[in-house]
Amino acid sequence: MNTRYVLNSLLVLCYSMLLALTSACNNELEAVKFEEQQSISTGDDMRIIQALGFDTLDIVELKSAYLIQGDMLFEKSNLSTYSQAQTRQAYHTTGLIGHPKQRSITVGIDSSIPTSGVDNWRDEIQEAINLWNPLSNLKMTYTTAANPDILIRSDASDPLPDYVIAAAAWPMNEKPGSSIRINLDYKSNRTIPRLQKIYNMVHELGHCFGLRHTNWKSEKESEANHIGGTPDSDPYSVMNGGTADYSWNGFSEGDKNAIEYLYPSTFKADFVGYPQEVKHWGVDVHRLRVNGNHPIVAYEAWGMSGGWVVRTYDDSADVVFGSPYTSSAYVQITTIYGEKYGLSRSYVEQITKLSRLN
Repeated sequence: MNTRYVLNSLLVLCYSMLLALTSACNNELEAVKFEEQQSISTGDDMRIIQALGFDTLDIVELKSAYLIQGDMLFEKSNLSTYSQAQTRQAYHTTGLIGHPKQRSITVGIDSSIPTSGVDNWRDEIQEAINLWNPLSNLKMTYTTAANPDILIRSDASDPLPDYVIAAAAWPMNEKPGSSIRINLDYKSNRTIPRLQKIYNMVHELGHCFGLRHTNWKSEKESEANHIGGTPDSDPYSVMNGGTADYSWNGFSEGDKNAIEYLYPSTFKADFVGYPQEVKHWGVDVHRLRVNGNHPIVAYEAWGMSGGWVVRTYDDSADVVFGSPYTSSAYVQITTIYGEKYGLSRSYVEQITKLSRLN
């Protein structure tokens, strides 16, 4: 924590928790001075957030939520339902969406969003859904049914600061962030062009998936770790903070890599325990498993050529390799999505072959 915030023990308690959970989505982001905030409870809410491992440098207390880093919401009513600590990482928190909810996310639009006029964001919301869906395992569907996974509404009942165009909740208990609030009076009721609406809806949905601000370092937000395969900074990322006045111009390669890393769309798997060298052919027993980037719920049809299966277990098999020239292992697995794959690997080639069976 920056020492300028350590004014006294009360400031330490109030400032040590919420910055990492919520993020600023305005083009003129500035630190919210403690003197300008409403009084913030130092009770259970703060202890829960602190237990999640987040610093609190900038907090705005709304009637029903805490606003952190300008555009992420920590709903007060949901604080007690956090079941486990969520660690912080660059681009994302590890409070991520679980399986199989990833493929069945429903998005609803509250009646507080007008159906016509300049404050109608409905088409832009649908476009944002369509833009995110092809990039990863996450699949969203617009619904008019009650209790959608993500509800988008205006901030009329609990206004956001004038400089915040929208704010989103983050994933909790393996579910996406449950709400996005739109400030229909942003910057003294400025008219928001279509491409700007799309940009901000794409950004806020990213927070609902668990994505942090890409530029958290330059925005002086709380410390975070890095996602492999993404740049340390990315001026073209849609997830940069302080960009609410930007217009949609596409995802950066870093954005695409980040969301695919967190929610991989293509199933990949390999054997675990497959020997690189067999010392005693026809004698040594090797236990084989399969590790995949989607959860595996069933292992079936273990088989060996040039060897034999000694016994099978729920998630593995003991096998014997009988020949260095003909030994090959095979297994059929089923993922949590009901997809069946066959994996095979020969001792000579040492290359795993993966094929979809349904």
